[in-house]
Amino acid sequence: MRCDLNCGRAATLWSQKDKLRLCNECEFVVTSRPENSPKDIVEYTYVDYSARGPDSVFEGASSGVCAMAHAIGSGIKDVFVKPAQRYREEGAKGAVVGLMKGLGGLIISPLVGTMVFADHVATDVYNNSREENEKKRGSIIKGNNKFLTALGFKSRNVHIGSMSVDEMVEGTSPQSRQIAIQLTTEEKKRLESRFHALMEERNGVTAAQRSASGTPHNGSLPTMNICMMTTGTWEESVGQYVAIGQRLKAAGHCVRLATNAVHRDRVLNAGLLFYPLGGSTATITNFLEYIHQQAKEKARHRSRLMSFIRSQDSFSEMNDLRELVFSLWPACVEADSVTPGKAFRADAIIAHPNLFGQTIVAERLGVPLHCMSDTPSTRTQALPHLLSSNTDLQRPYRYTPTNAASFDVIDKLIWGGMGEILDEFRYSLRLIGKATTNNLLSEWRVPHTYLWNSALLPKPQDWRNEITVTGCINTVEDNKDADFEQKLQLFVTKNSNAPTIYFGLQYDHWASPRGQELVRWLKNAARTASVRIILQQRNNSNVRGEISIDSVLEIDHNVPVKRILPYVKAAVHWGDLSTTSACLAAAKPACVIYRTSTQRLWGQALALSGVGVQPLEIDSLTPSDLVRIVKALLDPKLADCAQRLASSCSPSDALEAAVSAFYSNLPLAGMTCDLDPTRIARVYDLVHELKLSYEARLVAHQITRDGGSASDLKYKPLKYSRHHPPKFSLRQLDTERLRSSPVNGSPTKVVYTHDPASEEIMKSSSPQKRRGSLVRGQSMALDVVEMPKFWSSPEEQTKCMKEINAKYEQLLAERGSHGSP
Repeated sequence: MRCDLNCGRAATLWSQKDKLRLCNECEFVVTSRPENSPKDIVEYTYVDYSARGPDSVFEGASSGVCAMAHAIGSGIKDVFVKPAQRYREEGAKGAVVGLMKGLGGLIISPLVGTMVFADHVATDVYNNSREENEKKRGSIIKGNNKFLTALGFKSRNVHIGSMSVDEMVEGTSPQSRQIAIQLTTEEKKRLESRFHALMEERNGVTAAQRSASGTPHNGSLPTMNICMMTTGTWEESVGQYVAIGQRLKAAGHCVRLATNAVHRDRVLNAGLLFYPLGGSTATITNFLEYIHQQAKEKARHRSRLMSFIRSQDSFSEMNDLRELVFSLWPACVEADSVTPGKAFRADAIIAHPNLFGQTIVAERLGVPLHCMSDTPSTRTQALPHLLSSNTDLQRPYRYTPTNAASFDVIDKLIWGGMGEILDEFRYSLRLIGKATTNNLLSEWRVPHTYLWNSALLPKPQDWRNEITVTGCINTVEDNKDADFEQKLQLFVTKNSNAPTIYFGLQYDHWASPRGQELVRWLKNAARTASVRIILQQRNNSNVRGEISIDSVLEIDHNVPVKRILPYVKAAVHWGDLSTTSACLAAAKPACVIYRTSTQRLWGQALALSGVGVQPLEIDSLTPSDLVRIVKALLDPKLADCAQRLASSCSPSDALEAAVSAFYSNLPLAGMTCDLDPTRIARVYDLVHELKLSYEARLVAHQITRDGGSASDLKYKPLKYSRHHPPKFSLRQLDTERLRSSPVNGSPTKVVYTHDPASEEIMKSSSPQKRRGSLVRGQSMALDVVEMPKFWSSPEEQTKCMKEINAKYEQLLAERGSHGSP
């Protein structure tokens, strides 16, 4: 009967995971540990007082017949009693309604009686055939929690002391429908005061006059759960997302980064939450290259028949792409299975635009979506889509409709390549309608922050205000090894008269004849141009042995490029934006040896800005090209121009600008709690027509004593549509302010009404009638309960939690050393 952690208190709960009896205080501490979950906890009763069934089939059949007769008799009685009762209450109309209900009961009563009869007989059969060590059962149906839950009946999940420790209790844990809130006395008083003031204010105005009333916004930002989602290599985007996530976390937000599993340790070491996305780091890159090839084939074969034949070649990594898309939803709402912790549900999403399924997740959650990336994907007449057949960049921009049309072509190709996956994803989330060929990021005017330097690629004039170009952000580095710097210093000073060039090349198979040939060409180019080369090989396979000769020094591929650049005069690299920006910030002229259209873009941008040489494709590279590139990069004019543009690079300013762009595009008027604007609204109170945080809802329940959260809805600030930009889910919020909610500014007043997005609510002018029409379903909010106060001070809490955790760990260790219990 006592708690297994030897605290001296009675056990009231059972941990199915650890097979432990726990008191309430110990259960709170144990489930607070990251490896445990409240779903593992059920009620515990030492003695089973439930009824026991009959001992014989005859006895069961007899009792079943009696129960069946009682059910049928009740149905017959209702045919006469219900009309009479309703006639006294509502007159003739009530009598008709009562008669209909009575007849309905008469029709159903034989079915109910038959079920009761069958349950009695089945229970008798079970009791007669059970083993000696098995206890008798009082009912087969009542003992099946899964069956009762499926029928819509609530069932208690109780572990009884006489049960085996390995016996699992079926059903849903009551804690899974609850959220526990802890408030200080001062917080409670402040929320109570605000609630009373708001109710008094509303009582003084009519419903039509409420448009001039509401909650003033104090300009401060509420703390949020922010899910950031991207994929690819660390240098491509993950490192920049980590830097932004750390900045958001420093502001008090809970930040989760969902990306490929290979980045787990680096993300966790950066202090962010992690969730693994499906697919590999190259899945999206390979799919985009597939779309690029489809676009080139479409341009090459003008015939519709040939284009159709070519389009039938499906993407080879379709399963990886499907896994990636389907992992976006749990990334926003579920706990990481490897390092489980507190429940997570995103209040805002920051996503790379090339994840494709992020619009579906935002629509399902009803939360704001913000895109961040380092390649232009917003429709414009200034330049063509990077995946189109024509990717030539021109400066100054030449605005032509052809460029804008290329975005429509690519959107259709992308939809043709993965439309079925997106439809499956929508169906799995129970969203109505199929995926559209239109780019919803553009249709919805989703805010987009581009992380490149505007000196390289200025913002096109036809991009709207929700598009921001901030500058490149330094990736977070965890390589602190300084041995390579000594090697670099020795290599550079050995022959100071010969300039040093950095070569960072991306190739899949360096050990192949072509890879060996490239290395040989580099050695010859170094001798011909009288330079020395620092080589860094980038690939996805094992790197060949290091080169260390007088003219060429190979550096490990994990060394950050920006730590190599101070030792060189110029750079030749593979063309990702982080390396391009690092060269620009270090005032080093550069040339891009590209493999993809994105890398080619940045190579063209360098050349058109006067700080680089025209890019070359790695597969068409020749020995003479290498010599020509090296000599051209040593031109003093390029160095002077690079020096001037270097002053425009400020990674710290770019980071602040990116975070500011995210904040300024948040629809704060629809996200914040009506009683406490420093908290996110998560519940819609139908009775008082308020959007409330969990903390505010707890206080409102305690004030009004209205019986808990039975009629509260999960609150979604935005309502999305495939046909127009998102709107506030509350009708009378100012939709014009959806994109311009100020972080700092004058107070605003708005009216909050019932959420029209909920299909559960029937139209009614009376809140009391509306409450009665609700059906408990997935749209309903969690029950808000107050966390019990076990300790009188934070110091006592820390001490007691430490002691309980020590006992818990000791007990598990003892079990492990002696085998399972």
